[in-house]
Amino acid sequence: MEKSESNFELLRIISMLFIILWHVIMHGGMLQNCQNEGLKICLNILQFIIVVHVNSFVLVSGYFQSKSKFKLSKFLTLVFQVIFYSSIIYLVGIKLGVVKNYNWGLILENFTFNSIGNYWFINTYLIVYIFSDYINKFINNLTKKDLKKFLIIGFIIFSIVPIISCGKLLDNTGYNFYHFIYMYILGAYLRLFPLDKSYHLKIFSVKKYRIFLGCLFFICVYLNYSFVIVSRELSNLNFIFDYVSNVFNYNSLNYSLPFVIIQSVVYFELFGTFHFKNKFINYISKYVFGVYLIHDNRIVRSNIYNFLGINKYFYTYKMLLYMFLITIFIFVGCIFIDILRDKIFKIVLKLKRSFI
Repeated sequence: MEKSESNFELLRIISMLFIILWHVIMHGGMLQNCQNEGLKICLNILQFIIVVHVNSFVLVSGYFQSKSKFKLSKFLTLVFQVIFYSSIIYLVGIKLGVVKNYNWGLILENFTFNSIGNYWFINTYLIVYIFSDYINKFINNLTKKDLKKFLIIGFIIFSIVPIISCGKLLDNTGYNFYHFIYMYILGAYLRLFPLDKSYHLKIFSVKKYRIFLGCLFFICVYLNYSFVIVSRELSNLNFIFDYVSNVFNYNSLNYSLPFVIIQSVVYFELFGTFHFKNKFINYISKYVFGVYLIHDNRIVRSNIYNFLGINKYFYTYKMLLYMFLITIFIFVGCIFIDILRDKIFKIVLKLKRSFI
């Protein structure tokens, strides 16, 4: 795919909307405080649909970065962007009175590399990016057969074993660097050996392949959700059913869950079937990283949902509409802020060059 094509750029945008929606549900306390059982079911099903958001970003990274080199300039740009938002938001929080217990040590901490630790995704992603050249060498030195074997073994160890053992043999909820490395390598595999060109799938036309992927996506959602519901009903019958119930309830929304990994690959592949160019999509996709840094900053996260009045709708189906509106509002607002940040950075760079 050429850089000017927009299918995976659209995936980045939609996945970021999924991330915001996920945070609105979780950090906004919607599921926790919802008193309407029907509404709770809707929110639960929605979570099982949008849980692909993190994996899809890592798959895209592996798909493209596997053919690229580590660039210190890109690394530093990401780091300075994190520091910029952490420091600015912290100072604004002090000014607005939402940050009350502060001192010079905490203020300075937000102006350093320590601020990266406030974002688990960025922290993990940067570790993978640092090692990307070595991961790429590993990928390129394997045959298709060996790479496939590696992915199957990795799937068993990093996805199935943590579920069967309830995290006792290996704890992998998908929030760690080895899950990211696995998804990165899987994304690289999808570029090297496209699934739609494989022996069993190349018989499909593009239209039929999309239908197949769409059906498979919702089958994963249905199976994941059904196993959780059934396991809850079977709990307290005996120790075996209790164990099975704990397994599914513990892992149901983990990014490393087998259903979620398969669902993420299907979601990724679906976007891969489209080939189009759109300058607006390509332009907006450049700022989705900033959207994450702004809306999931711990200060913003702890204040924005109450400020937007989510708690008014905990008992009514209007909450679903309001939830989607809030998601779009946050996305658009953060896009405008990051565009402004980008323009400021460019002006500063121009001024710096003019003085050198």
